Amino acid sequence: MLYLLFSDKDNLDWKAKNSKKVINIMPAKTIKLKQLNLNPLSVAKFFYQKGIETNSIMQDLLYLSYREVLKKENTLLFEEEFQAWRAGPTLDSVFYAMDDYLKKNKSYEGLFDKVPILKNKTVIQYLENIYQQYEKYESQSKTMDFYEKVKDKA
Repeated sequence: MLYLLFSDKDNLDWKAKNSKKVINIMPAKTIKLKQLNLNPLSVAKFFYQKGIETNSIMQDLLYLSYREVLKKENTLLFEEEFQAWRAGPTLDSVFYAMDDYLKKNKSYEGLFDKVPILKNKTVIQYLENIYQQYEKYESQSKTMDFYEKVKDKA
């Protein structure tokens, strides 16, 4: 069982014995985290079916989804931990599955065929919300890019 500790800032007790030494006493509360043990490729399949075919964007959406479910539900989507890569948080299993498959097949078509689909409706709703936020950002970004190009030509 995994536990997450949070400090209770309302009960923070600062004591200073002298100007050089400060003691910070923070009571902590423990929260039990639930584990869904989903296959990370199943979550990636959800986004792939929405049209996400870029490994870097996939990793961003996976991380945002994981973080959102953890924050709101105190639940870990899968056991695998994100790695700190230069480009951002990355799940090795998804990155290498997509990278290796693309090198061999020149497209992702067929990669997720044998990967089980998600059935947890709560998780699907979170993923849908994350995807909608991404779509909204993408459409605003494209509009701004177009505006900048038109503005530069005027």
